[in-house]
Amino acid sequence: MLKTLWQSLTSSNSDSEDEAAVFDRALVKLFNEHFPIGKKLRYYPETHRQFFFRTIVIAYSINNQVLCGRDAVLYDDEGFPKSFRGAEDKLVPFDKWHTFQLLLPDTTEMENQLDYFTRADLGRGGQFCKGNIITLIGDVVDKCVPMLETTVNGHRVMPDGPYAETPAILVTPDFDTLVLADRRKKQRVKCTLAAKLHYANDSAVFACTLRDLSEVTLCLGVNDAKSNMPPLNAKQVVTAEFSLDSDGEATTYKIRGKVFHWGEDFCVIEIEQLYRNDKFTKITLMDIVEIKTELLNLKS
Repeated sequence: MLKTLWQSLTSSNSDSEDEAAVFDRALVKLFNEHFPIGKKLRYYPETHRQFFFRTIVIAYSINNQVLCGRDAVLYDDEGFPKSFRGAEDKLVPFDKWHTFQLLLPDTTEMENQLDYFTRADLGRGGQFCKGNIITLIGDVVDKCVPMLETTVNGHRVMPDGPYAETPAILVTPDFDTLVLADRRKKQRVKCTLAAKLHYANDSAVFACTLRDLSEVTLCLGVNDAKSNMPPLNAKQVVTAEFSLDSDGEATTYKIRGKVFHWGEDFCVIEIEQLYRNDKFTKITLMDIVEIKTELLNLKS
């Protein structure tokens, strides 16, 4: 087991050891199921949901003691937290937990992918400015996505251990914001529009129908009961193509993404890119708003 590290971490941000524990055992259980140490995640800074970056949980920091190994936190047979191994392998029971924080790698350089206006909105300190909200996103589970808001405490450099000299970001999770969000309950615009599904490196094309579109997904369906959707694998990269008539001028949209859910008569695609200027580029919230507006006008 990796040793407990960094005893005095963020003492200025911590509560007194004499205070009562403030954590809900069930929420910590749910948290550990979806955001364990070593888990690869995605996140977006502040309210900029159109930008997703990759990250990983380097360690937990409980009572200002950094825990890099999953076996440092102990759970009962039902998955509820019991204790953690502190200094000198001393067990600290759950009711003695007074602070709970996470360490994430410092991915400040990813801000170079943001546009000027987004960087300006984040402020001079960037996405990891103290007090900013970082929303973590876990893997899809039963059509739902675990999401959790965290507050940035500041930049840290691990002094020793397996991540010695590694720049990191210390964040405090708000367990009350932990939800399993149904991605299909986003603000969807329902429609019935002729579309094409490009799959198998775009060499194969399947005629189908665009059924709905949201900020994060679109759904394609078969044209009739006698048709079946081509067999697709989860996370397979595909492209949906459809045309919309705006002010008498037809615009063709090609949206690339990964298969989120598949059935014999439908396919839900997680939106990632839009074809423009002869190449696929990251789709923006403005792109989605434009398409949704045209679909709504199409229905009226």
